[in-house]
Amino acid sequence: MKNGPPATFGCPIDPCSGSPLLVLVQFKYDSSEMPPPKVGVQTMDPVLDAVAEAIAKDPSCRVCIMGHASEEGTAEYNEELSRRRASAVKDYLTDRDLAETQMPTTGLGERCQLVPERSLELNRRVEFLRLEEGESCPMDCLN
Repeated sequence: MKNGPPATFGCPIDPCSGSPLLVLVQFKYDSSEMPPPKVGVQTMDPVLDAVAEAIAKDPSCRVCIMGHASEEGTAEYNEELSRRRASAVKDYLTDRDLAETQMPTTGLGERCQLVPERSLELNRRVEFLRLEEGESCPMDCLN
């Protein structure tokens, strides 16, 4: 996987490339609110802005935004929380003039832990996956 530009802290930014793109939006425990920008604090805004630019460059690109949750809480609650997280990221991107139809969302709850039982924060994340014509968001883990 290629590294991204310095403005995105080296994170890759093109979800239209075909490779799944993991973005560690640091959601707080039990929250689906996008972290607000703070002076002197690194946020994911530059990464998400770069993702928006990459999607905007390719009008044929459809990207599934998949929300995830840590293992805390019930499976049903985490499923809903992960859907709300995916929707929050979608709202952020539509505020940057992307079409909602380019970005369906899904919530995978706690099923697809990035680092099982080791880092609750890293499991509170979103992933982007390019969808080919006629494809829907996956309902199971990518790995």
